Amino acid sequence: MTDLKPSRSPLEHPFPPPGLSLAAAVARLETLHLASRPRSSTAGELLALLQLRTYLPTLRDTDARRGTWYADVARKIFPDLDQALFEGRLCGNVCVSWTSEDEEDAWPYDNEAETAETLGEKSGMTCAPRTWWTTPGSGVGSRIWIRLNADVMLLDARKTLMDLLRVLLREMVTAYIILLSGISPSPPPSPHKDEERLFARAIAAVTGALSRVVGFPV
Repeated sequence: MTDLKPSRSPLEHPFPPPGLSLAAAVARLETLHLASRPRSSTAGELLALLQLRTYLPTLRDTDARRGTWYADVARKIFPDLDQALFEGRLCGNVCVSWTSEDEEDAWPYDNEAETAETLGEKSGMTCAPRTWWTTPGSGVGSRIWIRLNADVMLLDARKTLMDLLRVLLREMVTAYIILLSGISPSPPPSPHKDEERLFARAIAAVTGALSRVVGFPV
């Protein structure tokens, strides 16, 4: 497993999380990214926005070779996405890594409802801290763990860098909600329709904000 933690690693913020409800955590994210809301003028956010405006058109227009460079995109872009879209809360609290389905317990949601096809399509997942797959032996400690599926995202030639960006954004939204509420939302398709709708609202807020920053749909 290749650890893709951001190179700058501030100290972890303390857990447990503030204890917002799932709806309140999503509402906070939506409020942060209202189109009418003036952007923050902090140096960190301004630099992150500049980096994203420069970097994302390259991702959109590049037919990248699979391998080390392609995999490294997640590490490179994570800190800027965090600063620009998630208040800088994720760096230090979230570990990002590539995981193969061949690794033992790589994808713990193994139940009769999941077919081989849906498991094979699972491009990423986010694990809450202090659960059995983020135990001390996993190397992530009390951090949230974003696990990107190398078999799907790196070996499938149909997947583009923009697909990787969308998967990473989805998992970062999940990590942000876990950090604020302690609740892991159910992405679609989900039997929990209220959670699914809240998750969709959070994704729409973040992708809409990023699209306005870079000037094209994400």
